[in-house]
Amino acid sequence: MNIPPLVLLEYQKSLIIAALDYFSPNDLISNAFGGQFGQSLSLWKEAAVEFLRVNIESGFIEFAKADKSLLPVDQQEFLCKLSQSNPHENVELWMAVRFESTEKLNLLVASHGLLSWESLHKELNKDFVDSVFKAYSKFRDG
Repeated sequence: MNIPPLVLLEYQKSLIIAALDYFSPNDLISNAFGGQFGQSLSLWKEAAVEFLRVNIESGFIEFAKADKSLLPVDQQEFLCKLSQSNPHENVELWMAVRFESTEKLNLLVASHGLLSWESLHKELNKDFVDSVFKAYSKFRDG
């Protein structure tokens, strides 16, 4: 895995947040590439969309059921619109659409002792991140 440790830590934090509360795309990997207000908005946006894509496809997150009437019909269409939009101009896409964790993610986070807000301040948990990326590769490999 050739991903910078800061990005791995941001994945860990974002998955912990997902397991604890609803979140919007704007909330994701906020310190990677300077975040939404950093110098590399396009890199952050690309990383945030990829985070959503891989975690939806792996069954870790889904559109928030509580927002059912607001949800886009197709997840892939939503991700495409998100990737083509400016987070500062398309607030409805980046902040109004919420996601939530699945039981699969909740169990994984809990099994690594990370199911608490205090866990956001912990260092990178290599075993957790390895488990997450193993799940990603299982999905990609079929």
